[in-house]
Amino acid sequence: MDREAIPRENHEVIVVGAGVAGLTAALAATKDGAKTLVLEKAPDISDTNTSRSGGAIAFAKEKELHPDAKRLSPQELAERANQLSLGHCLPELVKTWRENIDDTLQWLLDSGLRVSTETGFDLGGSSVRTLGGGAGLNKQLLAMAQKEDINILFRTRAEKLLRDNKGKVVGVRASTSEGLTDFMAAGVVLATAG
Repeated sequence: MDREAIPRENHEVIVVGAGVAGLTAALAATKDGAKTLVLEKAPDISDTNTSRSGGAIAFAKEKELHPDAKRLSPQELAERANQLSLGHCLPELVKTWRENIDDTLQWLLDSGLRVSTETGFDLGGSSVRTLGGGAGLNKQLLAMAQKEDINILFRTRAEKLLRDNKGKVVGVRASTSEGLTDFMAAGVVLATAG
């Protein structure tokens, strides 16, 4: 987006971060009808953590790819992840991932995500590699977001969540080329890594 055209209107959803989590959240919100804005501190899509990654997406359909492998339940997978991480994982997050990742991956594929036929196998699941690795994944997600007319502001660093007098988050204060700017929204998604 042109740096001179900072949107002033309220948005229904603000997403902080333009990596895989942020752009996917923005796409989902927009496809559900929400007017969405993405704020990203990096100067462009090539400078996000996702762009530096391998671009693999883990999913749970190991039976389809490895018929002889045991399919771990969400609870078993959480226990295994907890063992492998020496107790440094969030079991509820692992369970939630397991329960939702197959449908999420299918939704991304239906939305136009292109992947390699190469797969991997780890932690009771499998992974697909996106074309072009992490940089390719982020470029694909950016193109999908642009096709949906999602506003994405680069060089815009979130500084503070804004709250109403009852403590509800109602927006984000961010550093922009114009200084600190408040962006108001009904919902805020934090999808930052770096």
